[in-house]
Amino acid sequence: MNTQTINIDFQGDILLALNETESELKKRIKIYLAIRLFKLQKVTIGKAAQIAGVSRLEFDTLLSSNIQLNYRGY
Repeated sequence: MNTQTINIDFQGDILLALNETESELKKRIKIYLAIRLFKLQKVTIGKAAQIAGVSRLEFDTLLSSNIQLNYRGY
């Protein structure tokens, strides 16, 4: 599988303010992105699970756990 890397620049104190490690933030961003793309019907549930880095069953559980994403029309 060909892997693509996307870099996002943050100010140095963001991880401290979020009280998260870099790996925790990366995982959360991937999950939120996957959920958003799935809800926008841009990807299938299987592809969304792949983006999130979890199994199809785990992604289904994430969807049903009522994760609230506070988007303002994005």
